[in-house]
Amino acid sequence: MGAGQTEELLLERLLTQYKNNLDLELGTQENLARAMARSAALKRGQPLGATEMQDLIDQLFACASPYRSPTGRTCFITFELDELQRRFST
Repeated sequence: MGAGQTEELLLERLLTQYKNNLDLELGTQENLARAMARSAALKRGQPLGATEMQDLIDQLFACASPYRSPTGRTCFITFELDELQRRFST
């Protein structure tokens, strides 16, 4: 949990996120897990060291579904080398 998060604030966020996830028609456990993941996630702009970044990448690829965030958004995309060459050639 980030600095300044109280238990009450955390519970309020979890409940709100849980209710938002109900629209996805997922099971109770998955909705709760998604809400907890979103609440505990790093916030945009938070600086990280090289070790922390590597740990996050390792944890991401250890997940059952590393391609999607708890909100359903794409976490990353991959490009073939020839595709990158086409995009960067003039």
